[in-house]
Amino acid sequence: MTEARRSVSETAVEALDRARTGQTLTNYPAIFGGFMAKGIPEADIKPRENVFTFQAWKALGRSVKRGEHGVRVVTFITCTGKPDIDQATGEEKARSYRRPWTTTVFHISQTEEHRPDYRTSKSPDGSVTYRVEDPPEGHIAAVTVGKNRDGSYWAVIEFRSGVGPGAMRWDCPHWPQLLADINRKRMEYHCPLFDIEEPAAAHW
Repeated sequence: MTEARRSVSETAVEALDRARTGQTLTNYPAIFGGFMAKGIPEADIKPRENVFTFQAWKALGRSVKRGEHGVRVVTFITCTGKPDIDQATGEEKARSYRRPWTTTVFHISQTEEHRPDYRTSKSPDGSVTYRVEDPPEGHIAAVTVGKNRDGSYWAVIEFRSGVGPGAMRWDCPHWPQLLADINRKRMEYHCPLFDIEEPAAAHW
């Protein structure tokens, strides 16, 4: 998992570097026109400052909001071709070239501060478990939420072994009330307030 995270992070950083250095001026009319058509004032549109690709925003610690549509532009990426061989020495020389690449950019107003997804598993009964990575002893280690067949909801909070209880479960007829109870417990135990979505009904 660590290797996968590193790969994603490196991809995001590379995308940010391309966005800041590889964007050509020929894209500017499309960028300004596209975002102004979405109602964003011209003075608030600053390519290479507050207009980036999905991955570049990720490198900046922000995520594109769900349902947002960006503006398509053409940029250039550097590719590695087959090496040239020196006929006299037989030495291989690396050869690179640039080619056009279509991508989508988003304005900062279409993004929000990145909130990591803590979901780790979804069960056949529709319940979803959210885990906290390496919590202190006695603090919340996982939250599982589910929906009963009668339409009510349940939650289980697990604690890392230590001072706190091992686990606690409770049922509630309404999701907003249950979510409020969960958040009170998370604040009490200084647990990150990550998003918890309403669970779906079981499909048996």
